[in-house]
Amino acid sequence: MTKLNKILVGCAIVFSLIIIVAIMFGGSCNIKTPVVKHKVTFDVVPAPVPAPSKTNTVVYTVKQGDNIWKIVKKQGKFKRNAQAPKYVDRVIELNPQIEDPDLIHPGDELVLPIIKTTINPM
Repeated sequence: MTKLNKILVGCAIVFSLIIIVAIMFGGSCNIKTPVVKHKVTFDVVPAPVPAPSKTNTVVYTVKQGDNIWKIVKKQGKFKRNAQAPKYVDRVIELNPQIEDPDLIHPGDELVLPIIKTTINPM
């Protein structure tokens, strides 16, 4: 342990003892919190969601047993499953009426992005 470390540890111990003694004999440390003179408020305005265009989206009616992941998987064939999460995020963006993405109901209508897939020739 270097000399500086020993000094810092010693100061910390002394400070802790002062606090303990002050609490034991004085009842409290009597530390005052600063008074806030000005209240600052911020208006949070959500960013506008662009209206989906009819050329790059399709409307899907949720069926029994559907969840957003299953719907996205049905709509496109992915080379890798790593591509699907970005489409799930896009579905959530296109549907601001969805409060909880894990809770959709049969009959709900969702706007889905058209998924462009590539077909590999044999």
